[in-house]
Amino acid sequence: HSYCTSCVAKFVQVQVTHHNISEITCPSINYVLFSRLFSLLLFFDLANLSKYLTRNLYNFHRCTTAFCYDCGSSSCICNGGLFGVFGPSILTPLLLHRHSLLGREAATGRGVAFATEALLSEYGKTISGLKFAIQGFGNVGYWAAKLIHERGGKVVAVSDITGSVKNPNGIDIFALIKHKETTGTLKDFQGGGSMDANELLVHDCDVLIPCALGGVLHKGNAGDVKAKYSIEAANHPTDPDADEELSYILPDIYANGGGVTVSYFEWVQNIQGFMWDEEKVNNELQKYMTRSFRDIKAMCQTHNCDFRMGAFTLGVNRVARATVLRGWEA
Repeated sequence: HSYCTSCVAKFVQVQVTHHNISEITCPSINYVLFSRLFSLLLFFDLANLSKYLTRNLYNFHRCTTAFCYDCGSSSCICNGGLFGVFGPSILTPLLLHRHSLLGREAATGRGVAFATEALLSEYGKTISGLKFAIQGFGNVGYWAAKLIHERGGKVVAVSDITGSVKNPNGIDIFALIKHKETTGTLKDFQGGGSMDANELLVHDCDVLIPCALGGVLHKGNAGDVKAKYSIEAANHPTDPDADEELSYILPDIYANGGGVTVSYFEWVQNIQGFMWDEEKVNNELQKYMTRSFRDIKAMCQTHNCDFRMGAFTLGVNRVARATVLRGWEA
């Protein structure tokens, strides 16, 4: 996705300091992760800049910095092929490497499922029997849909860039996955009807999970959203103007934190040289997501605010407290 080169420095600053530090400190992880940085390298000599950047940051931070790829990253970057240094704790997640962590592939989607369970339990509900609409069927949407389906949730609508599917009785997610793997598209799936992609966001459901790009919920459509709960699996899917129109929003800095949390587990594993099994990874992730929700809820009760403000306040407070304790205050 293209951005003006004059905005690169500002974009890096916002993404690194604003989103990721809040995302990491919200689950209480003291770990610095540079995410979505590599999509910006499209403006430069990709190979040389990435080697220069990683080599210098690694030498400066050594064991406290890891790099994470995102939309727009090349397969070479995703497999660590462009780094000027090597070490299993430099890149996360490690896709084609013996140091990769079991459970990392599903971590963001699994974290979304855990976050959804935590939110619903607060109102005496469970995933089972509720209707879900999921925008995006890439890694996050795929795993979120699969895990919600396995927990008895009724996924009534799914969309991605290839098409949209709806079924008021619930989509057979396993059949949809097989269809997508076979054809490469959601189109012509026999287990449901087609619909306009924009219709999914205002589809009749209990829980809306945007798993695609930012800014999809805005002042123009937020008033038509029928879902009572919105789980922000994407980064910044809700514009500020839309916040007031929606009921219960679980913010992105918490809801999609499963990926960065398990990346932290992977980093710890590779620093220690001790392999974790997948059950341990999933259990630890559930503990972090559940505990973080309780912390956010407590912050909301203390300050009489919504989940987004509670999550940001929690993250900022943790950074501020650590800064003061280290003597970095101005």
